[in-house]
Amino acid sequence: MKTLIIAEKPSAAEAIAEAIAGSYQKKRGYLEGPDYYITWAVGHLVQLAEPEDYRSSLKRWRFGDLPIIPDFQLRPVKKAEGQLKTIAGLAKKSRGLINACDAAREGELIFRYIVAYLRMEGMPAWRLWTASLTGEAIRAAMADLKPLERYDNLFKSARCRSEGDWLIGINATRAFTTRFGELLSLGRVQTPVLAMICENRRRRDAFVPETYWEVWARFRGEGCDYRGVWLQEKGETRRLNEKVKAEAIAAAVDGRNGEVRQVEEKESRELPPRLYDLTTLQRECNRLFGFSASKTLKIAQELYDSKFITYPRTNSRFVDKHGLALLRRVVSSLAGHPVYGPFVAKGNPQLVHERNRNICRPEAVEDHHALLPTTLVPSGLVGDKLKVYDRIVRRVLAHYYLPARYRERVVLTGVPFESTTGKATVLPADASAKATAVPDSAHIKEAGVPGGAGVYLFRSAEKAIIDPGWKVVDGGWTPPKEQERLPERTGLAVFCAGAEVMEKQTEPPKAYTEGSLLAAMETAGKQLDDEELREIMKDAGLGTPATRAATIERLKEVGYIELQGKQIEPTPKGMALVSLVEKSEIPILLSAEMTGRWEKFLNEIARGNAQPLEFNRRVSDLAVHLVKQLEAAEKSWYDKSACARRFGICPRCGGAIVENRKAYGCANWKDENCPVTIWKTFKGKRITEKTALALLEKGRSPRLRFYTKEKKPYPAVIVFDAQTGMMNLEFSSATTKSTKSTRSTRSKKSTASVESIGAAETNGSTKTVKTPKPSKKAKAAEAAEAAEAANNAVTVEKRRRRSAKKDGASGDDLKSAL
Repeated sequence: MKTLIIAEKPSAAEAIAEAIAGSYQKKRGYLEGPDYYITWAVGHLVQLAEPEDYRSSLKRWRFGDLPIIPDFQLRPVKKAEGQLKTIAGLAKKSRGLINACDAAREGELIFRYIVAYLRMEGMPAWRLWTASLTGEAIRAAMADLKPLERYDNLFKSARCRSEGDWLIGINATRAFTTRFGELLSLGRVQTPVLAMICENRRRRDAFVPETYWEVWARFRGEGCDYRGVWLQEKGETRRLNEKVKAEAIAAAVDGRNGEVRQVEEKESRELPPRLYDLTTLQRECNRLFGFSASKTLKIAQELYDSKFITYPRTNSRFVDKHGLALLRRVVSSLAGHPVYGPFVAKGNPQLVHERNRNICRPEAVEDHHALLPTTLVPSGLVGDKLKVYDRIVRRVLAHYYLPARYRERVVLTGVPFESTTGKATVLPADASAKATAVPDSAHIKEAGVPGGAGVYLFRSAEKAIIDPGWKVVDGGWTPPKEQERLPERTGLAVFCAGAEVMEKQTEPPKAYTEGSLLAAMETAGKQLDDEELREIMKDAGLGTPATRAATIERLKEVGYIELQGKQIEPTPKGMALVSLVEKSEIPILLSAEMTGRWEKFLNEIARGNAQPLEFNRRVSDLAVHLVKQLEAAEKSWYDKSACARRFGICPRCGGAIVENRKAYGCANWKDENCPVTIWKTFKGKRITEKTALALLEKGRSPRLRFYTKEKKPYPAVIVFDAQTGMMNLEFSSATTKSTKSTRSTRSKKSTASVESIGAAETNGSTKTVKTPKPSKKAKAAEAAEAAEAANNAVTVEKRRRRSAKKDGASGDDLKSAL
């Protein structure tokens, strides 16, 4: 008997078949080799049952039915029954199973749910664990198959995550929706992420800019020409809150002599940045190319499926001994590449070794090592795929180069001022010979307050690159432009060639981009710049590298956030939801830190250090708590009209066009009886946002394709009358022309036929000339026109009857939609 291998996708199944089977046959839903059946899951084939699967009455959403905490059951995903039957049939004639789904928590869940639903738990099973789909990696993994039981804890973690998300998502969404009369989607991870975005917006809205002034002076001396900024005592601040004081300092030093009081110089190094995990790759691609997190993930997945990179959904930025060996083979395979080959030739392989903690940390590698290219080097990549692949390759090559080296120099320049006037002193010509050391801070009075003896201090700094090191590969390094010439020794006499007062304002917090939001999700909202601290916090982040992009996309889909350029902004609906949760006193739903702790709990379950039952108990308690808290909630807390998405401007009354589930309509429909409504479905055609905007702005849509009841296509244009709110079809010029042409031709032929008959009768002939039949296209066009005319007649009659009624009745239909 053969062994059944279940992969996650058809592309992975083909890669496995090519690696281990040699020759194989393609069958419906699987591949067959000499020793193996190889099939696939196409993502999730089995999922947790919906509430109505447990009790039919739960199909209707009612607050009184909550909370719903079932004994979980499984059901097939829609349209997946066929593939499940294929797997069941193959299992019956197989001696064992091999789980070849993605080597991660979710891949384990996909396989185990299939096994549980098809009742295949009694079959021998093994785990194929590989980070790459190259033939070499697959054959190595097949030679090192592990018993499936070894990954039981990983499955327990995955199941807890799945059931926990179901409990919070179902109960919170149904509870808030039924309580406030609006579809409000909540989730264990998405709601804390939304809360972070809303809190960022609140801080920016509450921010009040403060004006301050800085004094900058230019100094010139022997072999130097540089600028410096004025510092207060001890150099703690360079800001002045009074413009008059700043102007007094500038006037006091302008055109005066000074001297270099202090020169500090040191050399610093910058190590190559660590290898990519998925989150850092997404952040980098967002910063450099403007890619969304989901786009970067999609491209990385395609590169993985094409065998060009290792498993993308990794959260590690290091390699272990096996990964280090792969990395060396990868770099060797790049030696002949026209772009990367020269970098390989100049690199130093001695720098990449097991003692290099910047790249090799076995303890930091659990499921997968960092993102690496594979030994299969692509030759035809272009566009966005090339950009992502190039990032990954250059990050690896950077570790074959020395750290970048810098020279950092800090200079303090002093301009003495008199004790009575605050006027700067003009130094004698031999001041440089009489220069003294930098005075102690206790001897420097508060600069800017005339009347005390002391000096005005100005700070200058530069950071010049000595050796670019790895930056020639991965840093976008270019030779530096000409920099200022700072003095190299103390005691040098200088002259202030000019001073200016610069007015500035404090900056508000920056809005999130997808890149910065991913960074915040990774650390559960904590702003951490230190790489070591970020590594420690990874286990307690919001979501996983595999799910963060989907969380951001979900928030966009439900209308809670929107992109304005690169910035992420919450919508009124998103802000309102966070306010509702706060008013309902359920802070745990918004807590990024608490959700991060739950994620850490799941990771501990996967390691065998925590119990699934405890996690399930906590989630169930939260579901009960949130329902109880909402019992006292008031429907008036949520203002539907204020939270509706603003889509455009009403062409009739100038009000806001708002979007809901069925239509785009004027918000003044009730107050001013404005009839402007663009239905999202018209004559069986889905109206896109682009089409709706065209109707509102131009009164006409682009040419669209419609279908008759017989499923025959015909082109037409939607015409919108803003005064009446009516949408009608107008046949496009091509159809009209075709119809007119058909009618004209038919008319001419009919005339010719009559003339022929008349001529025949005149000649005494009894021969009959047949009238040609119209074409099928002409018949379809005529039928469409007739149907449209009939519809228009009915519509006009309905409007005539409606207008005869009282004015208040005209808004009922619109009310039902909005």
